Amino acid sequence: MRNCFLIITLIYLVTGCQSETSQAVILEETKKEFMLLPDSSLEKFSSLSLFYTRDGKSRIVLYDNLRHAVLFFDETGKHLSRVILEYPDSIPDAEAVPFVKALSADSILALWPSMRCVYLYGRNGKIIRKFDATAELKDKQKNYSLVAMNMSPIAYDGATIFVTCTRLDVVVRTKEARQIYYSTPPDICINLMRPERQKNTGTWPAEYKSGASYRDFYPQRCVNDKGEIIYAFSASDSIFVMKDDKIISRHFCKSKFMTQRHFFPDDSIGHFSYLDRYDVTEPRYITIMYDPYRKYYYRFVTHTIEFEKEDGLTVNTIFDKPWSLIVMDKNFKILDEIIFDNKKFLPAAFPVREGLLIRKRQETVMMPPITFSLFKFAE
Repeated sequence: MRNCFLIITLIYLVTGCQSETSQAVILEETKKEFMLLPDSSLEKFSSLSLFYTRDGKSRIVLYDNLRHAVLFFDETGKHLSRVILEYPDSIPDAEAVPFVKALSADSILALWPSMRCVYLYGRNGKIIRKFDATAELKDKQKNYSLVAMNMSPIAYDGATIFVTCTRLDVVVRTKEARQIYYSTPPDICINLMRPERQKNTGTWPAEYKSGASYRDFYPQRCVNDKGEIIYAFSASDSIFVMKDDKIISRHFCKSKFMTQRHFFPDDSIGHFSYLDRYDVTEPRYITIMYDPYRKYYYRFVTHTIEFEKEDGLTVNTIFDKPWSLIVMDKNFKILDEIIFDNKKFLPAAFPVREGLLIRKRQETVMMPPITFSLFKFAE
């Protein structure tokens, strides 16, 4: 990494969550850079995530798609262990790739595609238990599957997991169909000690419930130290805090780069070139994250950009979009919004004890090397 010392500081945003005072957040890019598997022994990966040990250490986790293994690293990029997962008998496709969520080095959750169950694995890669989703949705419907991805991962509050459920009986091509879809809470929660304790939970923002189409069908969520579930959405400025299936607070936290949002027209569904244009030109919130070390919340924002490049011959993709990071305190007051160099960094980060690990841009996003730069918070 070239020697550089970048200090990023921006003025407190007057939009978004309001407060009486302003407070700038200063992030300093250090000279520390961490690379996972620099020998390129990994060809393709998924489920890049983080968990914290009981003594407060950070562990980076990813899934090796070709070797069907869960890899563990410390926050410096040192490889710690590898767990090869056995395939459940019910998985017909030997190439299927699960979404994994490590609760610890001894407890790994895996959700396989198009399944209604989550598997718990041990350190030896053997299945310990299967958790079937048996809960009815709010309207007594049970025709759904479970879904997890990096932007909408499995969440865990210390006792219960929260997994997105997607209805299979609704085709979201009309306003009326979307009103039905968004009338259903987005998650199924399952208590791991008492799996029979399940329910359909979560919420959608009002603008989604109206039936408008923003092409967003999965919630973003994280869990704080109190076991509260924080819900956010890609086209909504609202953040919801839930506990025991109840909304305990709402917060309006708007990025200054969230310009006017447009509905996706129903007559363009299936029009793939228009879909590409829409995804590039629309601003989006893409992740919400909790930092247990500083009691901060982070919200990643991709900005609008022209679809056609200046040369008039080529077009931009979602990876060309500028992005920023909203930093909020424990009460969701916006402290700052920091713009990053999108040609150098991707909108992906891990909170660690020393600061923030920001992922560096590479030619192919889901292939190695996987490199992070450490940013520290100035005192």
